[in-house]
Amino acid sequence: MTIELSKLQEKALALFESRLNCAQSVFAVFAEEHGISLQHALKISSTFGGGMSVGSACGALTGGLMALGLILGFDEYDPETKESFANLTEEYVCRFSKRFESMDCREIKNPHEPELKDLPQEEIDAILRQRCVDCVLFAVSLAENMLQENAPLK
Repeated sequence: MTIELSKLQEKALALFESRLNCAQSVFAVFAEEHGISLQHALKISSTFGGGMSVGSACGALTGGLMALGLILGFDEYDPETKESFANLTEEYVCRFSKRFESMDCREIKNPHEPELKDLPQEEIDAILRQRCVDCVLFAVSLAENMLQENAPLK
């Protein structure tokens, strides 16, 4: 079964396969479409990969959230807008977490799962890398869907 990727998913996958991190791969494809240069987008998101390099919130997740903020976010305080955006953020995180049963990189990429213990390290690395690919593709798709579902909050 072949899954057809969107143009943004294809671009994100190409960035990820070029060894950029998951957050960069997700955020950059949206940023470029909204006036931020690829170089600046990659710099902005460079610290979020690998769960901020400590296995915390997945970089693909944070890249998607940055994209939502860039496109739908607010820049002036308004309680109603702030609450609406908080709800949108929560929905994105919940959908991502439901799909991967976690929002944390260390849990999504758990190399100590019983089904992995007898595999050669090379195979384990490939499986864990594929999980990152899945996160990148899902984060882009989820952001695309939520952008279509939501008019700008401002």
